[in-house]
Parts: sequence; structure tokens; C-alpha cells
Amino acid sequence: MARYRNNKKFSRHNKYSPGREISRVGELSSAETRREYSRRAVQGDYVKQSLDKRKRKSIIVTVIFIILALVLAGIAASYAYVSSVNNKLHTDIDTEALSSVLAAPKAEGDPYYIVLVGTDGRDGETDYSADTILLARIDPTGPQITLVSIPRDTYVTIDGHGYDKINASYAYGGAALAVQTVSKLAGVPIAHYIETGFEGFVSVVDALGGVEVDVPTRIEDPDAGRIIVESGPQTLSGEEALVFCRSRKIFADGDYTRTANQRLFLTALAKKVLSSGKANLVSTVDDVADCVRTDMSLSDIMDIVDSLQGIDTSTAVYSGVLPSEVETIDGVSYVVSRDDEWVAMMERVDAGLSPSEGDSSISGGATDTGSSVITTSDYTVTVWNGAGISGCASDAAAKLEAVGYGIDDIGNANTFVYDETLIVYDDKTEKAVAESIVSALGVGRAVYSSGSYTFTGDLLVVVGKDWTP
Repeated sequence: MARYRNNKKFSRHNKYSPGREISRVGELSSAETRREYSRRAVQGDYVKQSLDKRKRKSIIVTVIFIILALVLAGIAASYAYVSSVNNKLHTDIDTEALSSVLAAPKAEGDPYYIVLVGTDGRDGETDYSADTILLARIDPTGPQITLVSIPRDTYVTIDGHGYDKINASYAYGGAALAVQTVSKLAGVPIAHYIETGFEGFVSVVDALGGVEVDVPTRIEDPDAGRIIVESGPQTLSGEEALVFCRSRKIFADGDYTRTANQRLFLTALAKKVLSSGKANLVSTVDDVADCVRTDMSLSDIMDIVDSLQGIDTSTAVYSGVLPSEVETIDGVSYVVSRDDEWVAMMERVDAGLSPSEGDSSISGGATDTGSSVITTSDYTVTVWNGAGISGCASDAAAKLEAVGYGIDDIGNANTFVYDETLIVYDDKTEKAVAESIVSALGVGRAVYSSGSYTFTGDLLVVVGKDWTP
């Protein structure tokens, strides 16, 4: 009983019974558990959100790194590609020697000159000379192009070698000496140099898909190639273009007609290149880089093309040839410049004018006489038989005499390959006169000589196979 009472006493002295105490502990544990769960749930969401954010950041960083890697890889590939093209363009050319004789324009946008050289070398050959030499003036602000032919047999002084033909300068000292010699002859600084051989020339034309040219007269010249090039508008392949630009022996004036054909072709080539588009041009440069030697980089070439965008090749391309005559010196035939005329021509060229005196406009085309009335007795005409048709030159001369033209000379061209009758004028102010001769003969086409034909009259008629008495 005492034990019981003590227990009751214990119960009375305690606010809660042992059972209630246990219950209270249980209640507290449950509440704590809820609060703990809630806290842990919140912490879990936070951790989850934090992990999600870290995951998203990790993905973004990874994507950025991938993009950067791709960009850097593209830059590296682009750099490698450009470097590869540049290395091809600079192969087998002494760029260090060239840089010592080349002169950049004084200011951006200033006109500058380029020497274009076509060699007679073929793949595998190491001994060759300059077969074609042209001086090109590029005016990016026009834009405008002027092409001046320098006959390969031009009599010049070559540093360290004395008097010789200008094409020997390349054989003596390569590109650098060729540039130096042309610069000295023309009296202008040279900014760039471009060279190609026969195979390179063919590759350039074929890579462009051919070049559209209005061929003045039929060419059948075994010395230039086995291919026959017909007259008239057509798309020339690489081999056909090579024959067109190399042929000279079949023409009465030899190298003069050849240089005129070369300038005609280069004008057509420029038109094709400028219409190709940048992407196609880059691909074309890569295709032909093995066949072309130049101091320029791919970037330089693209800059030139960019500067000439929008040029009208029918009106903004001038063409001329070094004024000269053929002389024999110590038993060797040379082309000797008429110095006063040459200096005057280069002054006009350097001023952005036509190489031909009498055309001060920037039109590139022939200048009209300004009058619809032609006084025929003021002009003399040389008449050649270029068709091999007996008596055709005399018949043509008689027709012209009947309308008042004076006949200076009647003779044969040195070859009978002319399909079309040509009326050649050497002064752009005489275009209307040439066209009046076309009307008088009832056949033919007026052609500007630009010094390419040598004749004694004011105008030249080359009677072609289209002639009918």
C-alpha cells in the first residue's frame, strides 16, 4: 500500500502523468518532424534549383566553348586555305627581289600600275623569256583601266646588260629586272607584277568557263597553235584564246595586230572576272594559283576586284601600244620607240586620259567628228587584199575614188585570212570617216587600230572574203 501511495503521491506532485508525458513527447516529436520535413523540403527544392542552375550554366558554357572551338577551327581552316593559295601564288618568284623594285601607291585610292607578263615557258621548262608585256593602269576611283602594249622586241637599255630587246630583261634577271626595265621605259612606278606561262593562261580561261570575244578576223596560224579561231562573237576556250593572243605571223603588221588582239582579249577577260562574283573568283584563283606567279596575295587580288566593281568595260577601258617603228640595228630587227610620241602618250595615260591624242574624254570609245558631213577629199586610203580574191583591192579602191577618197596605195596583205573587210582608223576622231567608207563599200566594219596596223594613208581598208564586186 505504501508503495501504491508513493506512486499516487508521485502522481499528485507531477502536473502530468507518465502517460501524458509520453504523449507530450510524442506530440512534440511529431511537430518537430513536420517542421524538419518542411525545412528539408525547402532545402531540397533549393538544392535542386541550385543544381538545375549549375546544370544550365554548365550547358551554356559548353555550348559557348563548342561555338568558340568551331569559330577558331573555321578561322584556322580559313587561314590555312588563304596561306595555301598565297604560297601557290608566290611559288618560283623572288618576292624579296620584286619588293625592292615595286612601289605602292602614295595614298589609298590613288591610281597604280601593274606589269603583266606572259612567258613562252611550258611546264618543266626553266629557260624562257617574256613573250607578252603589258602595262596596266588601274584607277579605283573611276573606276578605269588602261592597257598599254609594249612589243617584246622593243629596243631598250637593261641595267647591267646594255642595249637589248625588252623581253631579254626577264631572261637576264627574272621578274624584278623586267619590272625595273618597264618602269624605266614608261617613266612610272610599278605597284604589282603578274606572270603566267602558256599552260597557266589556258587554265585561267578554262577555269572561268571561257571568255566571250568578238574576234576581228579568222586565225589559222600553225605557229600559234593547231586550232583555227573563226571570226565573229564567240566564247573562246583556253586553247583558242592562246592562239588568238599569240598569232602574229599571219598579220601584215605582225606584232602590232597581235598586241591589239591581246588587249581586246584582256578587256573581255576583265569583264568576265568582274561578273563572276567573289565566291567564284576565290575558287578560280585557287584553281589557277599553281599557274600564276605574282607578288600579290589573295587579299590584294580581291581588293582590286572590289575596287573595279561597277566598271563599264565598254567605255572605261582604254587601250594603246607604244608608238614605234621597226629598225635593223647591227643586223638585228628591233622595235624602236618614237620617244616624243611615247612620252606624250604616257603623260595622257598617267593623267587618266586615252592613250590616243585627240580623245580627251574618259569614254574609251572613238570620238565622233562632231559633224555628219564628211569631206572625202581630205582623206587618203590604203587598200589591201586580205582575201586572196583577184582584183578585190583594186575594185574597192575604185569605189572609194568614185566618192572622192584619195587612194594612197593598193597592195596585198601578207596573208589572205581575212573573212571580214576591215576599215581601220588610227585616230579616234576619224571613226565617222571609217563608217562612211563602210557605207561606200557596202561591206565591212570600222575598227580602231590603236597603233596596231602600220599604213601610209589616213585610213586602211583590208578587203575580206565577204567582198562582193
